[in-house]
Amino acid sequence: MTISSIQLITTPNLQLNLTDIKIFGLDKMIITDIRFDWDKNLFTITLTGSNVTIEGLYTADGHVMVMPVKGRGKFSIVLKNGEYKVTSTTEIIEKNGVKYHRPTSCRLTYKFGGIDFNFENLFAGNDELSREINKFLNENWDLLLNDFGPGIADTISSIIRNIFEKFSDQVPIKNFFLE
Repeated sequence: MTISSIQLITTPNLQLNLTDIKIFGLDKMIITDIRFDWDKNLFTITLTGSNVTIEGLYTADGHVMVMPVKGRGKFSIVLKNGEYKVTSTTEIIEKNGVKYHRPTSCRLTYKFGGIDFNFENLFAGNDELSREINKFLNENWDLLLNDFGPGIADTISSIIRNIFEKFSDQVPIKNFFLE
């Protein structure tokens, strides 16, 4: 999957923008649960995957906890042993006498076994300082997720909602699930 750009983090302390994003490992995800509550038009899917890798280009300016970060370059993030739960509410619309689901909201929750970060050129070529920041990020991934996870989940939720909208716009309810 390829995404052109995301403003991943926009807080008073940190601006992190990603571009030319490629995501690997989604094809190896395993669906562990699918539920649809017909009365509430609520769709839930749970997936697991050992590694999802996100690569691309970044620009960063600000602070992560107490560490200053400023740079631009290549990045990779590996989400290890993830469990992802997507919950979407839908409304039923009708086109040419055929009923379709249209997502009205989408929420992502997740758990990871770990996250590996690698941001090249964090300090305009100071490789030693860049290594130390990456080491700090990798050792404190769980704390970083507490701070930045909700914003990241919102961004990913909107991407998932767009994908679901395109899919559900093409597939009538009668072909979507067996009732």
